[in-house]
Amino acid sequence: MGDITDAIDNEVNLLQNKLRETLREEEERGANLRNLGTRAEHLEERAGMFQSSARDVRRKLWWRSIKWIAIAASIVLLLVVIVYVTLFKK
Repeated sequence: MGDITDAIDNEVNLLQNKLRETLREEEERGANLRNLGTRAEHLEERAGMFQSSARDVRRKLWWRSIKWIAIAASIVLLLVVIVYVTLFKK
């Protein structure tokens, strides 16, 4: 009878240890999920900041391009006026 109760006690102890281990692993998974959620929120914030910065840079480069186009157009117009005045002034 002692062998049976010892075997049952061993089985119960093994099951308790297995249950404790499973609960600990589940707690770790929960902590990992919370950490992952926090990291995802931070990533979303950084993505928004990146998008805003990219839009600002795009706008700045567009205005720079417009400025150079205006300068080039002014130079071409000035050259056309100079050529016109020199050719048709006579």
